[in-house]
Amino acid sequence: MKHKHLIYISLIILAGFASSCGIFKSTPKPSGPKPDWVNSRPQSTMYYIGIGSAKKAGLSPNAYMSNAKNAALNALASDISVDISSSSVISTIETDYNLSETYERTIKASSDKSIEGYETVDTWDSGLYYWVYVRLSKMQYEQQKAEKKNAAITKATDKLLQARSLKNEHNLYDAIHAYTEAFSDMSEYLAESTHAEIDGKQVDLGTTIYRELVETINNITLRSDKNPIQITSGKQIPPSLMQIHVQDEQGYAQPNLPFKLSFTGNGLTNNKITSDQNGIIQVPLNKVYSVNQLETVNVELDMISISRMTKDIFIRTLIKKIPPPNYSLKLEIMSPQVFVSTSEQHFDAISKDEVLMDALMNAMAKYNIRICDDKADADFIISLESNTEQAVTSSYQKTANLNYTITVHDENNRIVYRKDENKIQGFGNTYDEAGKEAYEEGANRIMRRNFDQIYEAVFTN
Repeated sequence: MKHKHLIYISLIILAGFASSCGIFKSTPKPSGPKPDWVNSRPQSTMYYIGIGSAKKAGLSPNAYMSNAKNAALNALASDISVDISSSSVISTIETDYNLSETYERTIKASSDKSIEGYETVDTWDSGLYYWVYVRLSKMQYEQQKAEKKNAAITKATDKLLQARSLKNEHNLYDAIHAYTEAFSDMSEYLAESTHAEIDGKQVDLGTTIYRELVETINNITLRSDKNPIQITSGKQIPPSLMQIHVQDEQGYAQPNLPFKLSFTGNGLTNNKITSDQNGIIQVPLNKVYSVNQLETVNVELDMISISRMTKDIFIRTLIKKIPPPNYSLKLEIMSPQVFVSTSEQHFDAISKDEVLMDALMNAMAKYNIRICDDKADADFIISLESNTEQAVTSSYQKTANLNYTITVHDENNRIVYRKDENKIQGFGNTYDEAGKEAYEEGANRIMRRNFDQIYEAVFTN
């Protein structure tokens, strides 16, 4: 019996504790009877309708009311269909770009932000959720849309005429900018017919702007004074050879246009560049190090940069899909010409055999480097000086040391490489034999190590 009393008292204490801590809370009561429009969305031929709700828990009244209204407006916007006219820009380019679904999503997102003139029909608080019922007169919506569309057509027409004027003045950069702005003004109406009168003719404005924008971009021409050009691997390229002229179809220079660069080899210091005030692209390539006979610089109009002339995301997407004008500059790569000068001595006497010279020649042949007989024709000059000397010896064999220095000068007589090799030993019954063995070891070192270092330092850096 005592245990029953204890259990009973414990339950009373637990209930009181739960009540004081708010564990068991009553469900909030609805603001009134549940309206029919919550259960079944109303249908109307006169209104676009949106029903939305938002959870109340943890939010202030202003926050959950705002969330519910936004949900209702989103629903209302989704009720407004986007019909694509057969004469519209979207219809014209759909086959190539498959953009209609993207455009519909963009327009619906835009509609969510620009809906005006809607009315709140009713609200209901279920206790846990707040509900909002909004509607928009279809007649009022079409009237507002027509007014906005007419204003956009007027604005875009002015910019179209401005673009044509700039194009006639051979100012393609500003013309493209004006076309892009005109196109952006028509962004909400690219799925519709956009009739306008231009120079006394009835045209679809959106299609006209797009067509002329593409034509203007296609009118950009690229050329170089010489193509292909011949360059020497590892040698400074004259800047004049790496210039590409940007012009319109009538040959007028076009400044300020952005381009992308790519190169099949190595050495390009920048992959983006803008045509200068003389309409010239100076390709940022000072030297080329390549064992290939042909490398290519590819240049094309940077459509990503062009698309950034507008803030409209869909227009940017559309512009980036326009095929850019491009140009390929071919570089025929010649191996450098090298003049070799050696002074090989054997115990301070001129050697009859040019062992190190032969080793240099064989090493250069491996890299297809051309040897020239006239120092004045050389891209690089390799000088080698060597001598042998007697070294500490024993009673049963002689020892000789070979010392040599390899120096490489460029055509401007600047030292681009220097290497000292000392105390390369040779052994023999006589000092002459020991010196010859030292020379053979020196030749092997040139073949195995020295010329690889020369090639990397001079012809690949």
